[in-house]
Amino acid sequence: MASRSIICMTLPLPLLLGVAVHQPSRAADAGEPIRIGAVLPFSGGVELYGQQAKLGLDLAAKDINAAGGILGRPVEIIYADDKTRPEPAADAMRSLVEKQGVLAVVGPITSRNLNALVPLAESSKTPLLYATNYEGGKCSRYLFSFGAVPNQELGQLLPYMTQSYGNTYFLLGADRLWPHQMFDIAQPLIEKLGGKVVGTKYTLGTETDFSPLIKEVAASKAKVLLFALKGDGMDFIRQADDAGLLKDITVAFLGLSEVDLGIFRGKGQNMVTVVPAVAASDDPSVKAFVAKARAAAEPSVAVSNYVMTHYDTLIALNAAAEKAGKLDKEAIIDAMAGLVIPSPTGPVTLGQDHHAAMNMFIARTQGTELVQVRPLGEIAPQPDAVWPVADEAGNAAPAVGAAAPPNNSQIKRAGAVAGCRFHAGPFVFHPDELHGSSGMSNSTYRWVIVAAGGLLGCVAIGGMFSLPVFLQPMARETGWSVTGISSAMTIGFLAMAFSSMIWGTLSDRFGPLPVVLTGSVVLAASLALASQAPSLLAFQFMFGVLVGAATAAIFAPMMACVTGWFDTHRSIAVSLVSAGMGMAPMTMSPLAAWLISHHDWRTAMLIVSGVVGAIMIPVSFLVRRPPALRGDHAAAATANGEPAMSLGQALRSPQFIILIATNFFCCATHSGPIIHTVSYAVTCGIPMVAAVTIYSVEGLAGMGGRIAFGLLGDRFGAKRVLVLGLLAQAFGALGYVFVRELAAFYAVAAVFGFIYAGTMPLYSVLIRENFPLRMMGTVIGGTAMAGSLGMATGPLAGGLIYDTFASYTWLYVGSWAVGLGAFLIMMTFRPMPAARPTPVPAPA
Repeated sequence: MASRSIICMTLPLPLLLGVAVHQPSRAADAGEPIRIGAVLPFSGGVELYGQQAKLGLDLAAKDINAAGGILGRPVEIIYADDKTRPEPAADAMRSLVEKQGVLAVVGPITSRNLNALVPLAESSKTPLLYATNYEGGKCSRYLFSFGAVPNQELGQLLPYMTQSYGNTYFLLGADRLWPHQMFDIAQPLIEKLGGKVVGTKYTLGTETDFSPLIKEVAASKAKVLLFALKGDGMDFIRQADDAGLLKDITVAFLGLSEVDLGIFRGKGQNMVTVVPAVAASDDPSVKAFVAKARAAAEPSVAVSNYVMTHYDTLIALNAAAEKAGKLDKEAIIDAMAGLVIPSPTGPVTLGQDHHAAMNMFIARTQGTELVQVRPLGEIAPQPDAVWPVADEAGNAAPAVGAAAPPNNSQIKRAGAVAGCRFHAGPFVFHPDELHGSSGMSNSTYRWVIVAAGGLLGCVAIGGMFSLPVFLQPMARETGWSVTGISSAMTIGFLAMAFSSMIWGTLSDRFGPLPVVLTGSVVLAASLALASQAPSLLAFQFMFGVLVGAATAAIFAPMMACVTGWFDTHRSIAVSLVSAGMGMAPMTMSPLAAWLISHHDWRTAMLIVSGVVGAIMIPVSFLVRRPPALRGDHAAAATANGEPAMSLGQALRSPQFIILIATNFFCCATHSGPIIHTVSYAVTCGIPMVAAVTIYSVEGLAGMGGRIAFGLLGDRFGAKRVLVLGLLAQAFGALGYVFVRELAAFYAVAAVFGFIYAGTMPLYSVLIRENFPLRMMGTVIGGTAMAGSLGMATGPLAGGLIYDTFASYTWLYVGSWAVGLGAFLIMMTFRPMPAARPTPVPAPA
């Protein structure tokens, strides 16, 4: 880590006599404190992190002492300032061990100082508890790491950045040990992900004007800036933001925490990092810990993962002493290996390699906080598989990724532990990340899924909604009533409603491809059969029941599939699929009208069925199950942070009930205005030909609304955007009450269409954020059923209101009231509590 100028903090070091360092902890009276040393930076540049570590240690000591201490004796922490330099760090540890007789030492922060302290821990046989993320590769009997190593940090961050933002990287770090080694690890991993490093730069720590460096990064055209600068180097972020660089490149920030954010003064939004804790989490245990930390310091203090990981060190030491039953250093070390301790973010498992398996989180900067983007679940460390080290003779280890076995000289050195091997090995990514040629990290294919979903939806919806084009020709040629023919559409809506959940459940069980393919075949066949229907009743069954049910086989399975393919840009992806469906009236309906003008209705509908089959059946084969539900990934879903629940629990959950109720009221809000606005415009004296064009305006605005709401959902969160959209939709419906002229109708229709179409895809996004991927089809199908039933209320309610009052005013007032109801219901929605990942033992 680099330096940052902050006011120094000096702490007194009690000069108390100790005993020889090669002895176990000295004998003492029962009430005599157990001394724990802490070698931390309180001056020299990174004292901000020293203060965070001290806060965590003080909290742990207070909790331990309140519970009776360690084996009945109180804990006393003796702090020493390492001044962010190796020499003072070594001197401080010698003093703590030789003069203070400490049981263990916690610290330091920087990698340089860690390198200075490990040999002292080994020679004095004193446990060294290190709680900062580092470059890995240190395996010693006397070192325990509670921070992230590269496979837990880089191994999760790089695949995420590559799939989400691009595969060209610029590496920018301080000219110090940690950035150099992290970048040496990162480069082959980026290449393994199919990416490319287009530039690397190290700063000296003396720079104040970063404009030349900003221009160099901009000229590289990199999509991701992998950033490993601390201290004064973080001024780069403010200057880069002011220069507009961060509009074109996304920062992947190594080691970023809440304690850093005040330095940016509101700049550097949407930077991404991977951390073992997010202070702004809604998890009750995290919230309680943060509140306790702020109460111990001050309400405005930043609480970062440094506080939590340093807190964990003393909790682990206490647990190991209790397990050993005595205050013997060697016994405590033996007890600590394999220990599982509680922490605010879930269990922390110390493996036989003395490194911690812990829950990790992708987070990004938002305002003055880090906010959680995605829980990654518990990830076991690979401290030896990411950074090659030299052997005892000084021979260089093989390069990262080389298939060289460990040699004995590397694993038999003094202080080595059997469970930790010094060798370069395969780097394991998080299970949800890149595995094989088609995964979520394959950014090309996930957009193929979006395109397939949009096209399938467009053709399916278009095939069903072509019926209005056929009404008059069918009535003339068959003698069937217009009411009887159009009722097939009502039957179709009901068939869609009651089959949506069934198709969704089948999709969850068998995958989307067989369901979508079946729906495509049945839809094409049903249209063909309907074109030859001998009676009105037969037509109502074939077009209403069969076509409606087959159309439902596309919506829920494809929405569920798309949400499963996307961890980022999910809102816009779902919105694009919805936009494809919204294109149906502008594509299939004109085609049906052109066919009707050249053929009789039976021939025209038969041709439509052929077009539907010719497009949908081949496109169905492009649909792939989300990677997380294939093979071993499905078993890992719950362990990686998905809610652990049965389908029954999901369908009975408040979240599901609120979503279906909201969707019902939401669709009931816009159903009446959609169906009756043309009729209302005619009652206002607008000619029918002109009144019909209001639909076109509403439809075109809806296309823009889907895209805009998708982008807003990705930026501000689906729930927030949906809630505001529902409120705006209610007043948009009310707006029709005050219009009488065509221009005013156009204006209200544009706003109303923009809003109601924009809100609809966000339900699928919220479902994906709150329910397990394995049941997406069923849950989305359930909300689709509620929405279809809501849509069915509009035609009937509007007709009854007009027949009763000879006016549509109360229809729009009623829609406004129903819309407010949808808004209020959605306001009660609370996210599903995150599952506690099942602990995974660290590799032995």
